[in-house]
Amino acid sequence: ANETPVGSVVDVSFNGRKGHIAFSFDDPTNDKLTYRATIRANYGGSLDKWIDGFKEGKLYFSVKGDDAAVGTWPIKMKIEASDSGGLVAISNIVLRRNGTIEVISESEASTMPN
Repeated sequence: ANETPVGSVVDVSFNGRKGHIAFSFDDPTNDKLTYRATIRANYGGSLDKWIDGFKEGKLYFSVKGDDAAVGTWPIKMKIEASDSGGLVAISNIVLRRNGTIEVISESEASTMPN
């Protein structure tokens, strides 16, 4: 039987310009996991261009453009870990401009959202 990946964000580091989110996800059936991330401004617009990529269990990101634009902060970041069966574990992070975390929440979805 296919089981949903489990895990969570374990650390967030952000200095106002660059940062990373360390996460730990495992699949109970040792399925290979794939990762996807999105970043949204507080006003709802996409900041996906801030994503620098995944490496060794971390999502790297950096501020590009005007980080002082009205409505940018706090940003909403989402990391999705999905297995081959389409089961997804989701971590949502709300990050303030000064690097503090407003909220981290974990959830799961049965199929990969489009």
